[in-house]
Amino acid sequence: MIYVGIDGHKHKCHSALMTENGTIFDELTFQNTVQGLSELIQRTQPLGEAKAVLESTGNFWIKTYEALEAATIQTTLSNPLKTRAIAEARMTLGGSRRRMVSCSV
Repeated sequence: MIYVGIDGHKHKCHSALMTENGTIFDELTFQNTVQGLSELIQRTQPLGEAKAVLESTGNFWIKTYEALEAATIQTTLSNPLKTRAIAEARMTLGGSRRRMVSCSV
């Protein structure tokens, strides 16, 4: 199982791919477009079953959620305020928001 954390923004998204034991093995920044999402999906699918968590920020998450679900990647939405609180609490440990989102799966 691979876990994908996605920090979505208006123009770009940042993602981290994590193994079951919590090791981040890949990070990707991609355009928040159909082509950018396709790049993330193509990178993720060969790795086997994947679960993703995505911040539900504004309406930027909608096309990302739909693309991941269409690619049979189980996707969960996270509350941005709660994700931010968790990330800020852990930032002293050298984390990033996309890494914190990955750990939320």
